Amino acid sequence: MRLLTRLSEQHSLRLAPDNRVVVVLALSLILITRSLSSFSQLAALQAVLLLGMASIGVRVIWLVSRSLLVFPFTLAALPLIFTVPGETIFHLGSFTASQQGLARWLVVVIHCWLCYQALLACVMIAGPFGFIDGLAGLGLPKRLVSILRLALRYLDILLDEATRMRRARSLRGGPDKRPLLQRASTTGAMIGTLFLRSLDRADRVQTARACRGGPLAFQAEKLILGAKLQIAVITVITGLVLFYAGS
Repeated sequence: MRLLTRLSEQHSLRLAPDNRVVVVLALSLILITRSLSSFSQLAALQAVLLLGMASIGVRVIWLVSRSLLVFPFTLAALPLIFTVPGETIFHLGSFTASQQGLARWLVVVIHCWLCYQALLACVMIAGPFGFIDGLAGLGLPKRLVSILRLALRYLDILLDEATRMRRARSLRGGPDKRPLLQRASTTGAMIGTLFLRSLDRADRVQTARACRGGPLAFQAEKLILGAKLQIAVITVITGLVLFYAGS
């Protein structure tokens, strides 16, 4: 479980809150982020988030570097630059880029950046399976909880098979110096083989799981008074922020 191990080893926390509190905190941070549209407010939220994560032992550099993964997905909102009317910045053929469209796109990028940071930080606090258990403790259906837990385990199987195939290919042929199109063709064939091998291993995992008795029912412990107070405080703060942001 290399991926799960890396996620679990990225922090040395000084406190271990209830997993349900962590889930509520993640959802609250996402709601607060989506309610803000000013760049100064978003910058202040980023500073508060990084300081808070650093104070409880989360590795900020690792958190920020992994958050860069969201940028390719924000390209889907790039047409906002040309579709939102406003002051003209430049022309690209028959399309006109506006200053307001650029600002709207940047807000979308920052929202995705901060929401992913908040979610990843909370997963690091609770652990990958602890976060799913927190969702289960808040009433997520047991079948969906089982699917999410299996998806995490199968993701590690996929990465493990990819590492084995890449190592075997390097040992057989060394550095690949062929043209880009030929390398892309080989990579596509390797991806197909990777999924077939991963499905085979996943089938063996599923068989072993069935032999052990199938899915284990999650039993959520009763929320203690401290956890209830933490959830109440988080909910009140989130409500106040959303109220003032909307007014």
